[in-house]
Amino acid sequence: MALRRKTHSKYDDYFERTKECAKCLKCNKVIKLSPHSGSNNLKYHLEKEHMDLFNEIRENDVQVKKKREMSIAESKTQSTIPFLPVSRVSVKMAPNKSGGEILNNWSQWQKNGSRSAEVEVSLMEMIAHDVLPLRTIEKPGFLNFLKVLAPKLRIHKRYHFTNTLLPNLVNRLENDIKGALKNMVFVGITCDGWNSTDGKHSLLSVTAHWLDSRTFEPKYAILGSCAVRGRHTSENFCNIVEASLDKFEISKHSVVSVVRDGGSNVEAMCNKLELKSIHCYAHLIQLCLKDTLDLILEVEPIVLKVKKYCRKVHKSTVCREIFQSLQIQENLPERMLKKSCEVRWSSLYLMLSSFLENRRAIALLQIDNPKLNLPIIDSREWDVIDLLCEVLKPLAETTKAVQSRFEATASVVIPSLKLLEFKLNRMKREESIDERRECIAKLNSTLALRTQHLHSDSFLRTCTFLDPRFKDSFFSFSHKDYIIQKSKTATNTTSENTDGCSDVVVCTEESPLTLYQSFLKENSPEPTDPIEKNSIAKEIDEYLQHPPSQETDPYAYWNNAENLPHLKKMALEFLCVPATSSESERLFSLSGLICSPRRTNLTPERLDQLTFCSQNIKIFGFSS
Repeated sequence: MALRRKTHSKYDDYFERTKECAKCLKCNKVIKLSPHSGSNNLKYHLEKEHMDLFNEIRENDVQVKKKREMSIAESKTQSTIPFLPVSRVSVKMAPNKSGGEILNNWSQWQKNGSRSAEVEVSLMEMIAHDVLPLRTIEKPGFLNFLKVLAPKLRIHKRYHFTNTLLPNLVNRLENDIKGALKNMVFVGITCDGWNSTDGKHSLLSVTAHWLDSRTFEPKYAILGSCAVRGRHTSENFCNIVEASLDKFEISKHSVVSVVRDGGSNVEAMCNKLELKSIHCYAHLIQLCLKDTLDLILEVEPIVLKVKKYCRKVHKSTVCREIFQSLQIQENLPERMLKKSCEVRWSSLYLMLSSFLENRRAIALLQIDNPKLNLPIIDSREWDVIDLLCEVLKPLAETTKAVQSRFEATASVVIPSLKLLEFKLNRMKREESIDERRECIAKLNSTLALRTQHLHSDSFLRTCTFLDPRFKDSFFSFSHKDYIIQKSKTATNTTSENTDGCSDVVVCTEESPLTLYQSFLKENSPEPTDPIEKNSIAKEIDEYLQHPPSQETDPYAYWNNAENLPHLKKMALEFLCVPATSSESERLFSLSGLICSPRRTNLTPERLDQLTFCSQNIKIFGFSS
């Protein structure tokens, strides 16, 4: 009788399996196994012969699924950002055209024919959108495809696509952006720099974020991924940003703020342009993380060990195959170990959590295969890895959430910091091991040191106040007087007291409390009777009458807030600025795909054009 394998399938409790067959433990029937059918033969046998066992497996599946869903829901309630990071963007596809005789006119399929021109424009958009090389149109396989699809079709050579169709596509998208900006009153900008891995290309991204003045719908566009010539000085960056703003007729007075990294050259650029700027929140969190790890002396050698282990498993075919077989044997998810990357936010946490998840397979791999020369991870080091995962998890969750394209405006920065501090203090109170408590305390103190100035930043406080998800519940002192003064200085006022808007009903479930609800319960001030001094104060009192709700859509709220004209105009200004420069980071990921090692003759200007077109097509759609 063959030895049973270690359990990794739900059918192993009912069958004794070998590589070729399986024996039912209830009726002793032998069932042949096939690598193509997987476990379907076992399933069909139970369903036909042993319905009670089949129902038992189905019930277990339901319980496992329910447990997984509950676990996901529970983790969401403890998020330091009280919203789901859902994108509001989808790629616009061209409408279907009616059929007909497409080959009835020879001339329209020639090089300068109407149908050939449409095909070439569509082909250029496909190349840009799908990040394909321009040489695609000259490849034999593609030419054969066109020959089979439309034998009469004749298209121009690559030179025409590069020097005519690509610039035409750039012009079309620039006009689309200008059209969308007509309903823009205020705009937020993100800027960031990027260098290709081969050092041949340097880009400076400029992205725009605004709210439609008619509908309060959030919008964004890529103004440029501009090639940087010469030194990366603030003067050079000033010229690039000013040129981008001028191209799209954006006045500097309409720029509310620039979201940037901590580079002194970018900060100096904003000062010279006389533009308000804020530090990218996600980048700030990563600096806090780095500072904390520097304070824990024994972390660095352990992290280096884990990195070396992950590289070895990725590079060695033998090592990878053994590791994957051990994952199956130990009933672990068949996912490869993640690698850390300095420029990727939260990659250290993802690497350590992946490493910890596969602890059993890693331990067996290093014990049973000493010839592989893998680093030895002892029990003490495993404890440190576990500690790091626990401490880094809140930061990683926050970093992921604040990269939401529209939900994470600058208004989430102060509430996120408050909730993060609240969560770390709770973890510290509940932790019984002194070493872990000390590590959490170090992270908390580092976070406070790096971000203490943000709590008194009038711009961020105004953004938070005008977000109906937060209002004034995350301030240690009132911001009402500043809002009144800010509103008084506005040149344009609207008539007051039209039909009012209604708040989204606050969730009435009391258990379990989310992290957001727990914080508000402990920190919200008692409601006071409003003192109506003027129209602005009256608006603010009316606005604060209802408690904040994390379920509120801030854009829909202000679109319907006709009874709060002064605050509505301020919301149009302050809720357009993103919390992070993640849109620029996404843009550079795209540039990295375009700038592949094989494209050695790609010029900086061409890279700029292709990046600009690829990302903006996703926003404004195809032309036909």
